[in-house]
Amino acid sequence: MPLFIKRKKIEFGVPSRIVDGRTLVLLRKFAKSLGCAVEWDPVDRQVVYSREQRL
Repeated sequence: MPLFIKRKKIEFGVPSRIVDGRTLVLLRKFAKSLGCAVEWDPVDRQVVYSREQRL
């Protein structure tokens, strides 16, 4: 299933999947395509997404 952001097709390298009626995509690739920084916080063991400007 193709994903478009601002009319630009985003290629993920692996197909999205539908699980229990929900579409799963690679969130890192999706966030980066929106211009977000993606970092790993090893202390809290979580992924942090940030963006300076609003979309």
